[in-house]
Amino acid sequence: MADVFADKLAALGFSLPAGDRAPTEALVRQFERRFRLNLPADFGSFLAHHGGKVGTAACPMSEPTPFGSSTRILGFYGFQDDEIGRTTALIEGAPDIIALGPECLSRMFWLHCTAPYAGHVVVYDHSRRASWSDEDFFKWPHLAPEIRHYLDLRRAGKLPRKPKGYEHVYLVARSFTAFVASLQPVSEET
Repeated sequence: MADVFADKLAALGFSLPAGDRAPTEALVRQFERRFRLNLPADFGSFLAHHGGKVGTAACPMSEPTPFGSSTRILGFYGFQDDEIGRTTALIEGAPDIIALGPECLSRMFWLHCTAPYAGHVVVYDHSRRASWSDEDFFKWPHLAPEIRHYLDLRRAGKLPRKPKGYEHVYLVARSFTAFVASLQPVSEET
């Protein structure tokens, strides 16, 4: 598979830290065997060439969230100190879901590896804001309009339905390739 991700990551300033373990196809196959899974092809190729790269990029969310309409990824887990394996092992639901990368406010990007959501990139909100009361949100003095909109939708019962166990999981993209394509440079607005 051609490396369709290199130019985008370079433009966003992502790079592998000096001295970190470079990803390889053999390490990807070892990860798949360890977790008894088949990675989506686009992510498998990405991981073999770009796993472990760090940088910061903004990405829009594909559904209303209690944390706004966009978020930031700070890098992609790789093979240095078994980062991707150790982090994936912490996820309830692994290996159907694997750890993709960190986000700046106690959230994590995940990648679904099995049907019916194979290839979907999501954000897990460790703060579990979906369970907060409106009063919890309004304790913040300058609540963003996007969060106010989320609360309006929630009160009206118009948020997307979520399967049990996914109450704090939010869709970013329906494929890994679409996720990378959606990444944008960080600006004051993102």
